[in-house]
This record gives sequence, structure tokens and C-alpha cells, in this order.
Amino acid sequence: MNYLPLCAGVVAFLFASGSFGSSPDWRPITHLDSTLGGGPGAQLQYDAATTQRAGSRVTVWERVIYDSPKTIDGVEVSVMAVRYTYDCAAHVFSTNSIRAYNGTGKILYSTDTPDVPRPLVPSQVGFDYLALFCRKPARPNNSFKPKPLRGSA
Repeated sequence: MNYLPLCAGVVAFLFASGSFGSSPDWRPITHLDSTLGGGPGAQLQYDAATTQRAGSRVTVWERVIYDSPKTIDGVEVSVMAVRYTYDCAAHVFSTNSIRAYNGTGKILYSTDTPDVPRPLVPSQVGFDYLALFCRKPARPNNSFKPKPLRGSA
């Protein structure tokens, strides 16, 4: 019996969930403009279940769910998931893994080759992500939407 299709299906499910051994906990990134991650109507999310902290480093899966498939290198992509590591002290980030999926969840592209850390500066969009993930972990079921200051409407 050929077990390759079965194994490929299991691997695809695990990667689609964004985690191994735990259920994903995809939470919205509500305070960042969705146009940063894929155009109007795109949903930006991170997986709180697989976010890992070690010293000043935070590793997190982020994904963009496009409101309509986006053509990337000639392929129609519905979801793009990227695993980043942010170094909060050094103000740098690196990409560890990338997954692209079609509308049925099939993996179209996958790589696990970490890249060289790149700097983040306040004038760059990525600096907002650094600020988001480098603060203390959120309470369960809490998105990272900023709370109003006391005394403000």
C-alpha cells in the first residue's frame, strides 16, 4: 500500500493549522491596517497557541487570508502563512518558514529556510509587529486591539 498520499494529507493538515500537537488559536491583528497584509478586505491573524518566547526573542506564525485569491508568481493564493522571529532587544526580525495555500487548503508552496535577520526601524511597517509581539502576552481570548486611555471616550 502506498502511504505517501496519506502522509502528505496529514502533513498538509498540520501545516494548515499552523502548529504541531496543539490546536491553532488564530487571533485577529485588529489595530494594523489590513492593506499592509494583502489589500482591502484581507484578514491579518497570528497563532497564539504556537507563539514562543525565549529571552528577548518571540517566534510567531502570522497569516493573511485574502478576500479573493491573490496571484503570486502565477499561482492563485488564498492564504499566506509566515513564521517570523522577532528579537525585541535588537530590533531585528527573520523569516523562518513560509506556506502558501489555495482555497481548499492545499499547500502550493512551502519552505523552512531561515533568512538573515533584518533590522526594523520605527518608520517601517514591520516595527508595528515588533511592538505588538514584544509586549507581555495577552490574556486568553484577547486580541491586540489597543484599549482607550482612562478618561477618554
